[in-house]
Amino acid sequence: MARKQLDESFLQRPQESLDTWRRGEMTLEAGLDSLNELKRQVPEAEKLSYLGQIELYAGIFCGYTGKLDQSAKHFEAAARYFRQNHDESRLIGCELNLGETYRLMGNYTQAIRAFRISLELSTKEDILNSQALSLANEAIIHVETGNYKQARNNLTRAIELTSQPWGTPEVNPLRRLSSKCEMHYTFGVLEIQEGNIEAAWEQAKQTLEIAHAVNEPLRFGQANAVIAQVICAYGHAPEEPYEDKPDAYFKQAIANYEKIKSERELANIHLIYGNSLASRDENDNAREQYNQAMAIFARLGLPKLAAQAAEARALLGRR
Repeated sequence: MARKQLDESFLQRPQESLDTWRRGEMTLEAGLDSLNELKRQVPEAEKLSYLGQIELYAGIFCGYTGKLDQSAKHFEAAARYFRQNHDESRLIGCELNLGETYRLMGNYTQAIRAFRISLELSTKEDILNSQALSLANEAIIHVETGNYKQARNNLTRAIELTSQPWGTPEVNPLRRLSSKCEMHYTFGVLEIQEGNIEAAWEQAKQTLEIAHAVNEPLRFGQANAVIAQVICAYGHAPEEPYEDKPDAYFKQAIANYEKIKSERELANIHLIYGNSLASRDENDNAREQYNQAMAIFARLGLPKLAAQAAEARALLGRR
């Protein structure tokens, strides 16, 4: 028997809560409370898909703030609901987000597997946003592991998919722009690592331009982070009116991430900032950044990354 048409306005309400939180207008706790309230309001018809959608967004909330175990549990619950209801199109989001959770936990093999399942299913269903995000999120792994050719191919394909509306009609074009912002951020980091500093600067400027368009603390944080890293690579600001020292941009990125309690991003930027300070022989300040990174990584249950920050701190004494 065919499933009844779902109430799209109800399905958009979890996304609206997420968008409100990403603008810094709602705390994580309030966001999760809003999702729990939605559970009490779900229509009886097609209840499984509605509950799955709510669990999916609860996982996204927890993932952004680094609560990876909780995030995985919500995504697994969402997947169960969708499978029970044979709702393959929404199962795609679970695979995509489980892949991201595995990536953050350092389980790259499982992450790539999940991203490729998501890409296969979303290509079959012609869901452009999931195709783009599957490619872009897998690209992050390739940047982190030095597989730059694959990363570049994935990011190029992903950005191409942001050039057309994600849906007819497109419910929220800013969501597409927000995703594109992160893709340019990742591309900027890729260019830095390959030594293409001029190309990295162009990616950084595009990241900042889109961040202004979407006006989200997370994207401003990424824009400031990649600008700071490019200035570090140059040794000075590539153009006016940017400052020659990266410190202001690192500090602004930290403030952006703190605004929405995005702990995984905070830990990363403390580690990168520490490396920048260490390269400039500002060892006391670098030690403070490494300590912050270690504490957050440990709190998130990421011992390998905490050990990486600890090792960088230990090297300060040998300078």
